[in-house]
Amino acid sequence: MPQDVKIAPRELIQADYKGLRNSERLDTTAGVEELRFMQSMEGRAHNGAGAFHKRFFVNTSVDDIVRGLDKEPDVIKEKRQRLIDEIVEFARRVIKGERPNRLLSVKGTPLLGIPLFKTKIINPYDVVKGLYLGGLRDSPPTRKAAEKKYGITIGYGSCYLLNIEVMERMGLDGEVLAHQPHESEIEDFKKQGLIADPKIFLHTAQAWAGPVR
Repeated sequence: MPQDVKIAPRELIQADYKGLRNSERLDTTAGVEELRFMQSMEGRAHNGAGAFHKRFFVNTSVDDIVRGLDKEPDVIKEKRQRLIDEIVEFARRVIKGERPNRLLSVKGTPLLGIPLFKTKIINPYDVVKGLYLGGLRDSPPTRKAAEKKYGITIGYGSCYLLNIEVMERMGLDGEVLAHQPHESEIEDFKKQGLIADPKIFLHTAQAWAGPVR
């Protein structure tokens, strides 16, 4: 299958990653820093930042970035999931009544590998409240209500598993689906096979997972 011109090529992915590693430093472990850089590069590819030099590779996924760096997507997903699981575990401990005063995992390591969390005294209830409010911030119903209340456009959307072949046949791409309104077309997208059933589709064809506004 020919390379999708809207997916960042390997050489630009590697150049952007090298540029990030040489110019930026995150206050966390080297391993977590690597994961954060790879995640941020998806958006950089979409927006033509850094080594992408204003070329917009709007169908690029995190998996494309990971493969472009000669790494295994499943391995990277597992590492990222561990970071999420530690935060979920912390929140559940607090909800059950524990009162940890530092942002540490049950193993005693700082969440997200951030050294400050080893010593910073926190109120665990405030942290859980922040997680809840942060989750609402990206909730489509909440953002829709905020747009209506304040008369502004901030955008919102849900993530779907998409059939890339159908997407291209319909003349769509990640940029159009993520930033133009399609709320009234969701059911039609499903009928046309653009929005795929993950139980079936994951084993049969290439997919792009992204937000549809």
